[in-house]
Amino acid sequence: MAHVQDILHIAKQDLRLIEENDEIRKASDLLSTSRNRMVVVCTKDKKVAGVLTRGDILRGVYQENAGPDTHCTALMCQTVESCQAQDDLNDVWSTMSSKNLNAMPVVDDEGTPLGVLSSKCVLVKLLSEARKQDELMRHYVEGMGYR
Repeated sequence: MAHVQDILHIAKQDLRLIEENDEIRKASDLLSTSRNRMVVVCTKDKKVAGVLTRGDILRGVYQENAGPDTHCTALMCQTVESCQAQDDLNDVWSTMSSKNLNAMPVVDDEGTPLGVLSSKCVLVKLLSEARKQDELMRHYVEGMGYR
């Protein structure tokens, strides 16, 4: 069974943080210079306040006439689906796919962000685990295992 902690090292690399009072200019810069689909907006005590995606910024600019000086809190999504390191990846994938999420923050027990999981990373790990299980079953059926 795969858990978030198995791929947390990748999620940590994708973590980009900004503060609530930062402008969308900073979020836009972080999103344009990385492969990330999301930045995590944090409170002063480093807890998750919301998330901001490229889509949020584009909607803000084109629908709400937000400028580069607009604060992140004006455009961020405050309802955040997150997971923890001990969570089962199958459950995380189920949540991501049912809510159509491309990325999800990983948080600790206090709500401090630890990383950002991409749906691609989760799916690759789950497929890898499924292949391992198939190989073990094939070896068992062929009499190659458990001698």
